[in-house]
Amino acid sequence: MTNSLMNIACEYIRTYFKEAALQEKTLVYVRYTFEKTGFFAKLSGLHYDVFWQRKRTGEKEQLMVIVELLFLALDIMDDIQDGDGHEHPWGEVDTAQNLNILTGLLMVCFLEVNRLQMDETIKGGVLHMIQANVVKAINGQAADLQNRLETEEDYLNMVSMKSGSLIEIACLLGAGEVKPAIEKEMKVYAHYLGIVEQLRNDVYDLFQPEKKSDLYHKKKTLPVLFCLNSEQSKYEAVKRYYQSGREESSTEEERAAVQSLLIEGDALSYCSVIEKLYLYKIRTSVTRMPISEKQKKQLMAGLFS
Repeated sequence: MTNSLMNIACEYIRTYFKEAALQEKTLVYVRYTFEKTGFFAKLSGLHYDVFWQRKRTGEKEQLMVIVELLFLALDIMDDIQDGDGHEHPWGEVDTAQNLNILTGLLMVCFLEVNRLQMDETIKGGVLHMIQANVVKAINGQAADLQNRLETEEDYLNMVSMKSGSLIEIACLLGAGEVKPAIEKEMKVYAHYLGIVEQLRNDVYDLFQPEKKSDLYHKKKTLPVLFCLNSEQSKYEAVKRYYQSGREESSTEEERAAVQSLLIEGDALSYCSVIEKLYLYKIRTSVTRMPISEKQKKQLMAGLFS
């Protein structure tokens, strides 16, 4: 991400976070975040470019920064709940301070939305959209934390709430005021994109057991559910592992064996098929949108880059 976006974000932190230690830690988090890919900010920027008719100087950058700070806050929350994030700077900070920082970041985002140069009615709708989707995402996260998923449908519904709702924020905030028919399709492909991104993360995490706790906590992701619902005898070890109760009851050797079965069996091929299906659904949804062919091509190029 560009230095200009990082500078805007850091200025927000200096403006609102006056306590020295709070400001210092948060600036470290912000710089770290803005040096990475900035997936959500780029998504908002793409939708701004495609859909905004009257563009104002600096407006796109403001929206991108708001989105990225919002997701930084929710990222910290997610890592606290999952016991992950040790590779991130907030992984070295105690929970009490991180809760303070993530709450402050959320408030900064709402304050900055209020400062946007747009009609007050539209602004109220934007704030409601953000708040409603954050609540949906929290419901999805609650379902994920309970770890009671049994089927592919359970997983897809949970991910749609948890990840799809957040991507919906990035898309709608970036797009601004659009026709209802456009907004309807945007919400559809936002949730499909959320499924694709979460599925990719879950597969990637299988290869990172030293950084991610999914395997240790016996979290039921889609590749795991594939094995649990399979009738093939080679997955019996996976079933025993996930049905054996507490995390402490398993050994490193058992976890390594389960990891190998998840990686070397058919689960990843199955996940690849599901990913391709949802990528196709995204393309179909964009194709249905009542926008110009130029806009469709621009949107497709950004979503699939």
